[in-house]
Amino acid sequence: MSERSQSGSSLSPDAGVAEPDVVVVGAGLAGLVAARELEDAGARVVVVEAADRVGGRVTTDVVEGFTCDRGFQLLNPAYPAARWELDFSLLGLQHFPRGVVAVEGATRRVLADPFRFPRSVKASFQSLSPADVLAVLRLIRPGQEGSLGSAVQAAGFSPAIQRLVWNFLSGVVADRELSCPVGYGQSLLKYFALGAPAVPAQGMAAIPAQLAEDLRAPVRLNTEVLSVARTGEGLRVDTSEGSLRPRAVVLAAGPWASAALLGSPLETAGGLTTWWFATPTRPTRSRFLHVPTHAAARLAHAVVVSNTAPSYAPAGQHLVQATVVGAVADAQGQADAVAADAAALLGSSCDDWRLLRADVVDHALPRVGAAPLPEAPAGVFVATDAQHASIQGALQAGRDAAVEAAESLGLSLRHH
Repeated sequence: MSERSQSGSSLSPDAGVAEPDVVVVGAGLAGLVAARELEDAGARVVVVEAADRVGGRVTTDVVEGFTCDRGFQLLNPAYPAARWELDFSLLGLQHFPRGVVAVEGATRRVLADPFRFPRSVKASFQSLSPADVLAVLRLIRPGQEGSLGSAVQAAGFSPAIQRLVWNFLSGVVADRELSCPVGYGQSLLKYFALGAPAVPAQGMAAIPAQLAEDLRAPVRLNTEVLSVARTGEGLRVDTSEGSLRPRAVVLAAGPWASAALLGSPLETAGGLTTWWFATPTRPTRSRFLHVPTHAAARLAHAVVVSNTAPSYAPAGQHLVQATVVGAVADAQGQADAVAADAAALLGSSCDDWRLLRADVVDHALPRVGAAPLPEAPAGVFVATDAQHASIQGALQAGRDAAVEAAESLGLSLRHH
């Protein structure tokens, strides 16, 4: 991590030192983008972060030499905001193939882009009926209203393919009911069609690290924001390290913490639980995400991550992830059963698998469309992925909040 992102000592300005123009609350993707854009526009910016590192929900740890992100996360290079804000060449992106392996019992069929994986054409024709192809077109038809789940049910898929689509999308949006708006789901499907999701060579934490290293002022880590309010003297931000009186605030502490600071906590969240397993035996050479097509499946998906991202595992070792929708209370205790389910999906044995860790992420994603964030005071600009729960949503929200904050200060941002 860049020295610029290390914690300073005291937050309150010294005598004779000007207050910042903007305080950015939260050093996740949205906050880091907002801070960088505002600095580039000439604003004096202070970024405060309650955690001991930048990144928010996008974090990575090295466990016994294996790179384990906090839950299975991917960056889609087709995201417009990612193309603008990130330097992909420095991330060393390792791309997963566009497609999945549909698993029904002992039968596994690759459903993939036929132009990139021509050998999958036969399996795709065997699995997809003409009605399924028409159902895909119905699902992505613009102008639909209602939930993503209702759109999937109304599309007319065959039972097995409907279960495949349902299980896959539930892992993407962290919601078994697919209760999010259909338009949000359609946008995610569009990005899957346009880009091959990837992970950076050094893990997903390389994304916020890249954003943070460009900041001129250090991120103030281990600094909890206690309140954000407008008083008779203007805006005031009270933190565990002191108080600041900026001219504007970008509230980018994530949907839940941001809503709490605005006085109206959000109760809804999508949870995910991911188990990371190490094994000396390659379970399969497939690089595809394996998705079950039976209704009673415990797992949303499993994949040998190191087949696509060799940097995630030491030489001679392999890294497997398995994900369940929802926050599993006894994740450690269920590791053996999850390993067996994942091995069955991959068509292998799990006799020599070893649990590295289980990530129970109860607030993995906001429930898009569930509840609006409360109104912010004048001069406070909210930047969260509550409207589009994705890296695209977070990066774009940071940019949008920076535009509004800059306008309030009489500044202008660089054009995309």
